[in-house]
Amino acid sequence: MKTVGFIDYFLHEWHANEYPAMIAAYNEKNGTDYQVKYAWAEIDSPNKGARTTEEWCKDYGVERCETIEELCEK
Repeated sequence: MKTVGFIDYFLHEWHANEYPAMIAAYNEKNGTDYQVKYAWAEIDSPNKGARTTEEWCKDYGVERCETIEELCEK
């Protein structure tokens, strides 16, 4: 398994919401095993109705990291 970590200003936005499914589709097509495992965001999304970082991580089964360094270390 190859581990993927998302680092972003906030997570509830297009690419963070779409990439997990795109990675899963890539795995299915190519027989690879990339897994989104970790995420860090500087802030929760300022957009009304957006998921918090904690909610985003829970929805995608991803571990929230407290710092970028922690994510990189893992």
